Amino acid sequence: MACKGVCTKYKAKKSSYVTGRYMLGQKRCSTCEIFVNWDGKYCPCCNSPLRTKPKGTRTREKLRMIQQIKRI
Repeated sequence: MACKGVCTKYKAKKSSYVTGRYMLGQKRCSTCEIFVNWDGKYCPCCNSPLRTKPKGTRTREKLRMIQQIKRI
């Protein structure tokens, strides 16, 4: 699977919020190496699965904390 350049239409802009990209609903394509605003599970360009959670332990914990606060 290779990037065809279609994903640039859905490229997400970086936010100034502290919450992070995943909290805003942005997803990352590992193949195209960009964040996209896309509702599906797969990249609209290369059809590879999109990441919906951060890889790093610290950022993953931060995301969990924010989600728990929002539930209350």
